[in-house]
Amino acid sequence: MKGYKNCIIYVDLSQGTIEKEKLNPDYIKKYMGGEGYGIALLWDNMTHTADPLSPENILSFNTGPMTGTPTPSASRTSICFMSPLSNTIGASNMGSHFGAELKFAGYDSIAFKGKSEKPVYLYIDNGNVELRDASRFWGMDTRKTTDAIKEELGKEFKVCCIGQSGEMLSSLACIFSDDCFAGRGGAGAVMGSKILKAVAVRGTGKVE
Repeated sequence: MKGYKNCIIYVDLSQGTIEKEKLNPDYIKKYMGGEGYGIALLWDNMTHTADPLSPENILSFNTGPMTGTPTPSASRTSICFMSPLSNTIGASNMGSHFGAELKFAGYDSIAFKGKSEKPVYLYIDNGNVELRDASRFWGMDTRKTTDAIKEELGKEFKVCCIGQSGEMLSSLACIFSDDCFAGRGGAGAVMGSKILKAVAVRGTGKVE
């Protein structure tokens, strides 16, 4: 499957567990790109009547087969979730280098479920994936969070995060990365409801 790394990271924030699995080949055949994959994942794995701000909601970050390649305008990241603004499927895409970096690290998607007991962020450095404490970043705006995480990890890491509005569960809250925003549907509120402050990724691979 050229264009794919054939790996999705599943994170259960309630249990603090991380699993890596191969992509669902049926989703790849039936649905186009990262948004199609993320919506299919949500539809098949979440109770449709669940509260969007409950731990049952699935928040996924998804890339397409062209993400991380020189193809113009194809390196966006699609974020899929049940929207607290519309109470139905939400999908919002953003620019930035985050999606390409995720592919370079060896992954096509990340799917979060559950709710953490304390603020955390997901750390990805190629094959090393772990949840880390984000208490010191909680309360910071998006740019300060990004700067603080890069100061801690290194400037080569790409960061997406929420600010105070996401933490306070505003249904208009966005997810931020590299001065780009996933601004549709209240994705930031869903991220905040999971007590997930950020995702930081560094990858040194390439996309075939």
